[in-house]
Amino acid sequence: MDADDMAPATVPPLHILRYHSRTFQLESERESLEIGLANKAKAYRKLFALLVSLEKEDAMRHFFEAGIDDGHLPFRILQSGPDGTLQVQSERKPEKTFNHFLGLSQRETTMFMERQWSLLVPFLFDDDMVPRKAPPLALHPETILPFTSAELFNSGAYSKVYRVSIHEDYLPVSSPTHHPEYFAVKKLHSNDEAAFRREVAVLQGLNEFAHPHIVPLLSSFKLGDEPHLVFPWADCDLSMFWRLNANPEPSVATARWMLKQLTGLTDGLSLLHGFEKGRKDRRWHGRHGDLKPSNILVFPQPSDTTTDSMNTYMLQISDLGLSSFQEQGVPDATSRDRGVSYKHTPVYRAPEFDLGPRVVGESADIWSLGCVFLEAASWLVAGGNGLKCLAYCREDSESSAPSHDAFFSISAVTDGGWDIRATLKAQVCDWMTLLRHHPHSSDFIDDLLDLIAQQMLVVESRIPPRQRSSSQEVYEALARLLEKLEADENYASPRCAPSKRDRDGKRNQPETYVRDDKEKSTAFAQPQRMFACPFYKAGTPMGRACKGPGWTSAHRVKEHLLRPHTPKSFRDPSGCPRCLEGFKTKELLTQHLRQEPQCLIKAPEIIAGQLTLDQAANLRSTRKKSDMSEEDRWFEIYQILFPAHDLSTMNLTPYHEEMTVSSIDTLSTQSSNGIAEFRNFVQQEHREKRQKKEAEFRDMGIDPEMSKTLAAKFFEDQLKSLQEFDDNKLKQTYDIGVGGSDPKVDVTPDGLVDPTEGLDHYIDPYFVPEWVPEGTGDDELDFLLPLDS
Repeated sequence: MDADDMAPATVPPLHILRYHSRTFQLESERESLEIGLANKAKAYRKLFALLVSLEKEDAMRHFFEAGIDDGHLPFRILQSGPDGTLQVQSERKPEKTFNHFLGLSQRETTMFMERQWSLLVPFLFDDDMVPRKAPPLALHPETILPFTSAELFNSGAYSKVYRVSIHEDYLPVSSPTHHPEYFAVKKLHSNDEAAFRREVAVLQGLNEFAHPHIVPLLSSFKLGDEPHLVFPWADCDLSMFWRLNANPEPSVATARWMLKQLTGLTDGLSLLHGFEKGRKDRRWHGRHGDLKPSNILVFPQPSDTTTDSMNTYMLQISDLGLSSFQEQGVPDATSRDRGVSYKHTPVYRAPEFDLGPRVVGESADIWSLGCVFLEAASWLVAGGNGLKCLAYCREDSESSAPSHDAFFSISAVTDGGWDIRATLKAQVCDWMTLLRHHPHSSDFIDDLLDLIAQQMLVVESRIPPRQRSSSQEVYEALARLLEKLEADENYASPRCAPSKRDRDGKRNQPETYVRDDKEKSTAFAQPQRMFACPFYKAGTPMGRACKGPGWTSAHRVKEHLLRPHTPKSFRDPSGCPRCLEGFKTKELLTQHLRQEPQCLIKAPEIIAGQLTLDQAANLRSTRKKSDMSEEDRWFEIYQILFPAHDLSTMNLTPYHEEMTVSSIDTLSTQSSNGIAEFRNFVQQEHREKRQKKEAEFRDMGIDPEMSKTLAAKFFEDQLKSLQEFDDNKLKQTYDIGVGGSDPKVDVTPDGLVDPTEGLDHYIDPYFVPEWVPEGTGDDELDFLLPLDS
């Protein structure tokens, strides 16, 4: 049903019925003496109004005599006789069937059938607007709904959502004088009657608690076979709210509001999970199943102030269509989901969805809520720019797995047999570290990130035993954070004040706020120096991740190298030294090597910024020794990638730092030396290598003379490409000027892949804009512009 079908052209106001009912009352009092029908239990207002509209008031006598009242509506035409007569039957009382419809002609009967629906518009709400606890209304497919307008707002895989206005005559008269302007009507695609009644029962059960952070169900009905739910209307969801408020004020008030809302949402989720305040046992075991920002609605709350404060907004959990509930007392409360084909949103799903036939219980909601919390922390600290950075950190553009943009990654494990394992993405962990060091971060943000990492975004396992916290435990932890904030506002104060513009329009860097030892966070007391990508240090960065801000450990650097810097064929644990193809296990590699005929030998390609097969294998085999520092481990990785570089003669540090003129000169010299060494090596071994290459071409069935030509061309092109790369090295990567260098991310060397391709501007998570109240100022700040724009 489209929006045009849902919204009638007109809804008959009830004052028409009131007028006709008064007229009919006077007539019926006079005629009841003659007819002898003074049964006040019956209602005739709708019938009389219909006959008045047909100018057939005198036919009312026939309806009296036949015992027909409003309770028999609607009627339908069963069939038309050969003589033009119509057989009419009551929908509600089929025993009432008429060959001639009580003194009405065929034309008048047809008009009666059409107009009766305008007087059968249903009341969807109880008198006091309190959500009704009753079975869904069963409405005829031809029923006209009491909507004066209906606009399709959103269409998804499971439902459509309409924004509707309801005629004032069909709103409760005993409720407050100010009615909502709009309501949300959710039309479900599934016609499963049992599932619809089960969802309605769950929502009505939650209505009894009137939780302020759970959207109440106002009404439910089936229009024919189409199930509908009626909710309060929210102008936006949390995802849209973040986009509309991309520059939140870095203040204690904003942090307090966000913390209160997160605490309330968690309390609402704990109610869904069956926890109730004051009770030790659980009423039920429930699971929402699809927690995400678009399923958290934002409602404005009445306020006495005229300020545009966020304190006037309330977040509420919605869309329980994928929820499941089990009564308390079932031995295995989560076993109800075993073997079920789960429906979920891929980005926010828990790892157990991808780890084979395992039980998915309510702890999956905790993972999803942790994802939402991390997005909330990113928005609170860095605004819309922070959300973009987090989305970029989640994305694995070179993976075709379903988890390519989830918060976790799936990898193969070969210890003692083949298996798969899930881990929180390293880039997501690095992003949380960056948030801690952001100028707008605070002790509260540190503790919130600790809660997310240690209790929510946890990959559950039996060996070693790891488990997420329950919703009740997360709620209690948030309540403690709120107590700390109420006791000391400095707990949520940004560590740096927002920057201001000077008179010539340039942005000034914020003054760093230095706290004494007692005030320092227990999680990260001092900002860490970040380890750099070795390719960045060598002058061949692959993309923005290589250019900073770096990683917290050498192990994280190693993980980075085994992703964008490793060709896809080398990413598997074992690789064939002949054809360079990768294999998941050594057994598969051994089987491949024993096959006849053997695979063709491929010459390894030297690609700037990418690992060779041997380098990838050596990098995987490195293990941290007990007496080895992180710096030494980084240099070990660097030597695997660049064995020709003499570290004793280089002024090289493992830490990320901005490029300078001297560092680029050093890199250029290193690069030239390395290319020259490779050129000499190729020329010395040229004859033997050319003969092998000629043999490869002949094995492919190519003419011997053509094989010689192709082999010579192969090595000439290889040397030419290396020379071009050497000549243009770093030329287009950085522009050096007074005051340092700025990344020119829209220009990259030929042949290099920029993983941030598609982003319009450079994303800088440390960008601190001038905070201008919304709706004031000469211009709007763009979080995506570089600092000097």
